Amino acid sequence: MTTFVLDPRTPTRTQYPSQSRGPRYVVPPRLVAVLLVLSVLVVLTTAVQADQPVAVAVYTVESGDTLWSIAATATDHGDDVRDMVAAMRELNGLVGSTIHPGQVLHVPQG
Repeated sequence: MTTFVLDPRTPTRTQYPSQSRGPRYVVPPRLVAVLLVLSVLVVLTTAVQADQPVAVAVYTVESGDTLWSIAATATDHGDDVRDMVAAMRELNGLVGSTIHPGQVLHVPQG
């Protein structure tokens, strides 16, 4: 009769490192460096644009005017009027789109 002795230190099946820890993703250092540089450029560009003064025109609201109609008149051809409305609301501290005759608005130019 043959007796087999199992050594507890010996694995019963072969385990590979990739199987035991799950998939590993290696990011090339060059890619990390490029992404870091691009991130810094985006932050710096945004900071510079935020500090630049905005050219404005002064407009006095007349009866029948809406924020949309004023923005549509001031928007360059091909640009989105919604962007102009948002810019006018921010520039004039408006919470909604309600304006009144005689109210003075600053309208961004260019």
